[in-house]
Amino acid sequence: MPAAVPPNPLADAYALPAAAVAERLEVDPATGLDATEAAHRLGITRVTSTDFIRQTMRTFFSKEFMPSVHYSSFEARLALTRAEEEESGDAAILGFLDQTRNVLVGVDAALERAAEIGVTLPASGRVSASAAPG
Repeated sequence: MPAAVPPNPLADAYALPAAAVAERLEVDPATGLDATEAAHRLGITRVTSTDFIRQTMRTFFSKEFMPSVHYSSFEARLALTRAEEEESGDAAILGFLDQTRNVLVGVDAALERAAEIGVTLPASGRVSASAAPG
């Protein structure tokens, strides 16, 4: 049986499950909201994006070492070698997955730091998650 989730005023105010706000809040595009707008409505003042994290990673990792982060998510297939492209069957998906795997390391680090210092920090983007003080 899961542990009881403590009351959460943000969840109560927006009729959201407390666990969703405490750990992860995913915003369905069908709502017309993006993570930034949802954060604003919930009174969350800090938001980061996967684009910002990817850009930061570009400054630390050379194109030769981590090529996929040096392209937009729509162009990540361009980071593949000819052999990877031919072997994959779908270069767009393989490139996107490689970039996602790399960017998630940065997202996880940002969310871990946010949790350590006790701030809520939604991450907006194709790879998204959020951390809340717990």
